Amino acid sequence: CVGESNNGHIKVNGKSYPISRHGFVRTMEFLVSGKSETSVTFSLSWNDATFAKYPFKFELRVTYSLDGPTLYQMMEVRNTDSQETGFQIGGHPAFAVPFAGGDYSDYQIRFPESVSADRHLLTDAGTYSGDTRPALNNSDRLALNHQLFYEDAIVFKNFPLRSASLVHLQTGKGLRVDFDGFNHLGIWAAKDADFVCIEPWIGCADDRDFAGDFFQKDSVVKLKDGENYNCSFSLRVF
Repeated sequence: CVGESNNGHIKVNGKSYPISRHGFVRTMEFLVSGKSETSVTFSLSWNDATFAKYPFKFELRVTYSLDGPTLYQMMEVRNTDSQETGFQIGGHPAFAVPFAGGDYSDYQIRFPESVSADRHLLTDAGTYSGDTRPALNNSDRLALNHQLFYEDAIVFKNFPLRSASLVHLQTGKGLRVDFDGFNHLGIWAAKDADFVCIEPWIGCADDRDFAGDFFQKDSVVKLKDGENYNCSFSLRVF
C-alpha cells in the first residue's frame, strides 16, 4: 500500500487485515538475489508474516543500478498465487537539504514545464480529507520552506508531468527524479527537517470515508496468476 489505509486495515473478500501506513515491505528484510559491480537486486517473497497482513502470495524484486551520474531503482512484482492479486507501490527517496551551501529556502523543486496543480490535503490520521488547495498556478517551480510540510505531504494526484528536480538557486547544482509510469507525486519532509523527499507513487492513501474492498483502493494494479509488473524511476545528479 501507499499511504494510510482507512482505520489501519484493508478488506479482502469481506475479511479485514491490519496494515500499517505505506504497507509492510518497507520494514521487512530482503535477501540479496543478484549483484554486479554496478547493481544489486533485493528480493522478498511472501511468508507467514506478510500473509497475516496481505493475503496474497507474491515476489518483489528491487534492483538498484548505477550508470554514471544516474541511479536507477527498478521494481518487479510477480503474482505467485493461484488467484488475482493487487498492489500499490511507490518510492521514498530522501535528499539532504542543503547539499550545496546556503539555507533550506535557497532550494526549489522545479518541473520541466509550467503546470497548475492542487494539493490534496490530509487529515491528522493520514487519510484524505476531500479538500484541496492550489499549490502550483501555471508555474514550473515550488520554493522550499519548512512551513510547506506542517500539514504533512504535498500530494499531487494524477500529476501530468513525469520529472521533478531539486535545485540550489545560487549554484544551479541539483538532482533530477524521472518517474515515468507513476500517476501520483508526493513531496514530503518531516517537520523542520533538513531533507526533502520526491516520491513517485502508484496508488495513494484512502479517503477518510473509504470503506471499500482492497481492489477498490486508488490505482491498485491487478495481476492474474503468473503475471508480473515492472516499474522504475531514476535519480540523476547535475
